[in-house]
Amino acid sequence: MRKAVAAMEEDGAEVVTFGCSARFWMQPVLQKRLNDLGWEVPLPEGYSCAITLAKAMVDLGVDASGLTFPSDHPKRWRRKKVFY
Repeated sequence: MRKAVAAMEEDGAEVVTFGCSARFWMQPVLQKRLNDLGWEVPLPEGYSCAITLAKAMVDLGVDASGLTFPSDHPKRWRRKKVFY
C-alpha cells in the first residue's frame, strides 16, 4: 500500500499493478483502500487482464498468428537461391 501511494506521489504513476499474479486476491482490497484515500487509479490484475484480452480477441475474430501456425504452402513457391 505504501509503495503504491509513493509511486503515485513521487513518480506520478497513473496505474498500479502487481509484480506477481499470485496476489490477485489483493486487488479488490487494495482498490478499495486506494479509493478511500482519494486515489482513483486503475489497479489491473494479471489474470483478469489476460482473460479480458483473450475475450476481446475472440470477439474481434482474431485468429492464431500465421507465423506460429502457417497455412498450407501456396501453389507457387519461390525458388531457393543456391550460392556456390
